Amino acid sequence: ALNLAANGDISFYEDTGTTAKLTWSASDEDLNFADNVKATFGASDDLQIYHDGSNSYVTDVGTGNLILQGADIQILASNNDVFFKAFQNNRTELYYDNAEKLRTTSTGINVTGTANADALSISEGKLVGNSGNLQLESTSTGLIYNAANGYHTFRRNGTNAFQVNGSTGDISFYEDTGTTPKLFWDASKE
Repeated sequence: ALNLAANGDISFYEDTGTTAKLTWSASDEDLNFADNVKATFGASDDLQIYHDGSNSYVTDVGTGNLILQGADIQILASNNDVFFKAFQNNRTELYYDNAEKLRTTSTGINVTGTANADALSISEGKLVGNSGNLQLESTSTGLIYNAANGYHTFRRNGTNAFQVNGSTGDISFYEDTGTTPKLFWDASKE
């Protein structure tokens, strides 16, 4: 059923004619869909836009992909905090609590903060730390660099194997418990 009001509002009712499900408000110049009323597009209602009373949906239920297309794209929170930005032929940015944390660049990515990963694979590159400690380790085996004292420690099964003093070039070789160096190379005395 259809109701045309004197003020120009138009209401469309469901099949029983008791509840308006779609209303054109002439004064507000908006089209209001009631909860669970879908705006559908495509021969098989492939694209659906609706609100179910709790959540809002933009759903592609047909074949193909849901494509958002524009020169620059932003996804924002209801308070306008940024979640995501993408710029044509340029960068993309991911945000946490309205602060940029990850940016793609023409040469890779930039991370603001700490990056946690299950694994790291570097081919023909380098790993650069800052003034803090750098530790490359897998189950207590690997390399530990301590910037505070300049030592490079190589560990095996959680124990020290050998240690290089970055300042002097001295090398200490440890016994099997990794607590006491048993062989020492004094670089200054050769």
